[in-house]
Amino acid sequence: MTYKLNPEIRKITSLVELVFPDGEKRQFENGVEACSAVIENRYVVRELRAVEGTVVIILQNADETDWIKEQIERTGVEPNLFDGV
Repeated sequence: MTYKLNPEIRKITSLVELVFPDGEKRQFENGVEACSAVIENRYVVRELRAVEGTVVIILQNADETDWIKEQIERTGVEPNLFDGV
């Protein structure tokens, strides 16, 4: 299975550098080019930073993320998995 980046990244007009968990780095001219890249694994953004005009997106494996815990810390409420059903 292959994946693509969140389409909101297309709005970035600066250089974009993706840093993968294994240390691999891939650089793109802008967010549109970054979004066109095919990625082999599912990642989430661990950190965003700007370094000398480049937007650096540090990724981590999606299965290493405890999104429920993060949601509770952010909102103080446990998410209802049946919302919108």
